Amino acid sequence: MTNKSKWLTILVCFVLLLLLTGAGFKKPAAKGGKLSSADDLTGKTLVGVSGRMPDNSAAIFFRSLTGRKLGRYKGLGSIDECLYALKSGSASVLWTTDITAKYLMQKDETLAKLDTSDMAAIQNTAEPRFSFGMATANTEKGRALIDEISQTLIFLRADGTLDDLKSKYIDGALDEGTAKYGVKDMMVNDKVHKVFYSQNKVLKVGVTGAVPPVELIDENGRPYGYCCALMDMIGLVLQRSVKFVVLDNETAFSSLMSGKVDLIFSYGAGKVTTEGTKSWVMSEGYLDVQDYEFLYLK
Repeated sequence: MTNKSKWLTILVCFVLLLLLTGAGFKKPAAKGGKLSSADDLTGKTLVGVSGRMPDNSAAIFFRSLTGRKLGRYKGLGSIDECLYALKSGSASVLWTTDITAKYLMQKDETLAKLDTSDMAAIQNTAEPRFSFGMATANTEKGRALIDEISQTLIFLRADGTLDDLKSKYIDGALDEGTAKYGVKDMMVNDKVHKVFYSQNKVLKVGVTGAVPPVELIDENGRPYGYCCALMDMIGLVLQRSVKFVVLDNETAFSSLMSGKVDLIFSYGAGKVTTEGTKSWVMSEGYLDVQDYEFLYLK
């Protein structure tokens, strides 16, 4: 072998060594744009059900939460819209609570949960991230109502009723008997309320179906499941009839402020924003959320 051939062979081997060594340091990109790790969140579009936080503020929040620079965050009107965005390719990741994530993954095997073990800010904690609470207008009447609701929730939590409702209507949300609307999806039924409680005590409660299985709306537009069971129990304790009003998630708060409903189910317990302290008040929590989850298509 000539000297020229030897040097050429050495050069080729050296280049191959560099390539092989580099492969050990650089993680291969996810095929087809799919997610393989939390690092792949960088530059991606994240969607979630719209709340009171503007999209630009939500983008900053999730950027700090994940430690990755997201390309964009967009709040949508319902969980179905979020799933459509995911499956149509207009979004790469769906943010939701652990409760809803588990429910969605049970119903749709094409969904997977992103590994967040290297995201220190959102790893599981001993304490819940937040609790779902109920909201009402910040008026004298509203504050009196929310005090009644809060005291009732404290009582129902202490005697184990909230845990029982969670076990039946959330943990068992896919079990036979909760898949369709019916009297068995409620603790009591409207006729029972009408017999015992005067109509001037009707409590109008807005339901959006935005966070299944906490709130569910059937194919005929009727609410059912946990939210109905919980409100029926509260109605029994307060001796008030409960009327459910189906609302669009995006206009739920304006419906509350206009007096169309007395209460709405909401995403977080506590007065957490300046706007909140001015226009609405929140009840005690009725359901704890342990963590945030990020879903993507397998």
